[in-house]
Amino acid sequence: MPDVAVRLMARFDPGVRALTPYLGRRHLHTARKAERVLGWRARPAAETVVDCARSLAALQVV
Repeated sequence: MPDVAVRLMARFDPGVRALTPYLGRRHLHTARKAERVLGWRARPAAETVVDCARSLAALQVV
């Protein structure tokens, strides 16, 4: 959603207003520390999504 639209909504909705300080910022999140400290490696996203879909199907959730 464009920042302008969020700012307009913030005038009428206090919940949205709380988000306005974060508009226009870029946030970068990585697993570097977990890799470095714990030796953990993230699984490829495509593999994870396929495994999740198979699990949900096996549980008859979808």
